[in-house]
Amino acid sequence: MLKRAGLDYWEGVNVTFLDNLEEFLEEQTHPFYFFSSHATKSYTEISYTSEDFLIFGSETSGLPGIFKERYPHLFYTLPMKEGSRCLNLANTAAIVLYESLRQQSFRFS
Repeated sequence: MLKRAGLDYWEGVNVTFLDNLEEFLEEQTHPFYFFSSHATKSYTEISYTSEDFLIFGSETSGLPGIFKERYPHLFYTLPMKEGSRCLNLANTAAIVLYESLRQQSFRFS
């Protein structure tokens, strides 16, 4: 399903599968951020770099609670109109990635 989602852009994608996200983050030296509809800080408060890891949860169940417990200061959201449904995962990821690229003057590395 991941490959189908990439369609014509697959050759420009570098995918890595992780066995354990918790262990990966504990060893990480690059900045990382989580995105959740339950966070309070806006995604625009981040000063993005090309080294960042942007972490999104499942569209239906979100991120496991262990991450919110361990890294509450790294959770961000996209502001929504009160009472409205959350954006779907693809739109959320696209908006955050676009903001990251915008802040970096659309330099692709």
